[in-house]
Amino acid sequence: MLTRTPRWGSLGSVTLHWTRRKGRRFGEEADIGGEDWVLGEQCCPGQQAWDSQCRPWSHQLSSGYPPAASFYASLFEAIGKVVSTEARAMYNVGLAGLTFWSPNVNIFQDPRWGRGQETPGEDPLLSSKYASGYVRGLQQSDDGSPDRLKVAACCKHYTAYDLDNWKGVDCFHFNAVVTNQDMDDTFQPPFKSCVIDGNVASVMCSYNQVNGKKACADPDLLSGIVQGEWKLNGRCVLQFSTLHQTPEEAVAKAILAGLDLNCGSFLGQHTEAAVKGGLVDESAVDKAVSNNFATLMRLGFFDGNPSTPDEAKKIAAAADATVLIVGIDQSIEAEGRDRVNIQLPGQQPLLITEVAKASKGNVILVVMSGGGFDISFAKNDDKLQASCGRLPTTWYPQSYVDKVPMTNMNMRPDPASGYPGRTYRFYTGETIYTFGDGLSYTQFNHHLIQAPKSESCQNLAFDIHLRVNNAGNISGSHTVFLFSSPPSVHNSPQKHLLGFEKVFVTAKAEALVRFKVDVCKDLSIVDELGTRKVALGLHVLHVGNLKHSLNVRI
Repeated sequence: MLTRTPRWGSLGSVTLHWTRRKGRRFGEEADIGGEDWVLGEQCCPGQQAWDSQCRPWSHQLSSGYPPAASFYASLFEAIGKVVSTEARAMYNVGLAGLTFWSPNVNIFQDPRWGRGQETPGEDPLLSSKYASGYVRGLQQSDDGSPDRLKVAACCKHYTAYDLDNWKGVDCFHFNAVVTNQDMDDTFQPPFKSCVIDGNVASVMCSYNQVNGKKACADPDLLSGIVQGEWKLNGRCVLQFSTLHQTPEEAVAKAILAGLDLNCGSFLGQHTEAAVKGGLVDESAVDKAVSNNFATLMRLGFFDGNPSTPDEAKKIAAAADATVLIVGIDQSIEAEGRDRVNIQLPGQQPLLITEVAKASKGNVILVVMSGGGFDISFAKNDDKLQASCGRLPTTWYPQSYVDKVPMTNMNMRPDPASGYPGRTYRFYTGETIYTFGDGLSYTQFNHHLIQAPKSESCQNLAFDIHLRVNNAGNISGSHTVFLFSSPPSVHNSPQKHLLGFEKVFVTAKAEALVRFKVDVCKDLSIVDELGTRKVALGLHVLHVGNLKHSLNVRI
């Protein structure tokens, strides 16, 4: 078997006394059937080791924010597939593990948060779709079986975490005071989607307190909601020792709350003493062992080490397209090093020509460089497309952050105190750019074809049909957003996202876009007690400048 380079953390960190009884001590890695299990690595921007060093030869893909800005739902899963395929390849040659601390699906509610770049933005629906899509891309095996894992993903950081170190307040000591309404309406949906829709292998609890309780030691959040209500098919993990009591009490409280794994050494050092001291029963530790080994089984650690080169050849021979990556690095262009020409160096032009001749289908040419090249064969390419990225967050003026403390977790505005609220759903003040803003080289118009004017709560769903017209001279992709402004009850959002679709429309042509609206889910709001209910009365649907009124009745 291959020898893995040790990484910090271990399977035995939460079950050390159990493994010692069996005559085996887990070090910084778990030795499973002769193989080393690297506990966890990062893959937010692509393959990384725990020390954040990029894996050689891996794609460095954008993390949550840029893909979310595309509003291209299928892209989320596609990125996950690329990362997991490379992870398996790296694992096969001893360069990576199979468990990853990704994705980060926290709500990016404050623009000052240093880790906001890792997240898919401020909107719960967008974040939920990104979460489930990226997780499916990472985890889904070739046969599509939910019992098998390509790699094990982890949705983090559960929950209400978006502060690291602000004016002397750090995430380890911050108490996020969150209303039931904001919890169910804003902070929980991405994690719920991770578990239920994405079937994620693990959920990482956050460093902070939530309403006075450590998130990693709150049985209501972990065993009650994640493992109980949502039925997590995996384990709850803790990244660092964030519990500040005596070590043994902290271990007991965490395990009894539903924690299965600590990827540092904290639980590994103190679990045995906690069991011997009667603070936690061994059966609770055995439950954590079962959850961890279930993940190993789904990853295939007990399936041997099959080799399938013939299968790989068949796949390559049947490929409908070829992706060819060419370009230069900083040995050719960098500070103090200008290029002498704008041609691809070496035999790369010949390589492109020969690959194009041999390819069964199209050749997708990816040029990696800082500057452009003279690639003459692409000069008259008729596949020119418009830029189509959209912002997944609100861009505020400096005056906003000057007034709003980062520690205030309330989403909704408070006129009495002058608090303006957060995100496009509640903030009504001045913005630099708002959620969904973006540029295009062409102009798109929307026309409503079909939508009801009145709908009964007894009807579960209805359809909205739109025609999108590209009025410009350039073909391009366009993101169609469907928003709803609910009745003004229970401090409801001024508007919220019901759905989004990306369509490609050639110049002077049109495309049909369909949305299915679930009355109970999409037209509901969360009241002050955290209860979700359908809002009766007038809802206004928005698509671009187009508005349509809908009366929801009993």
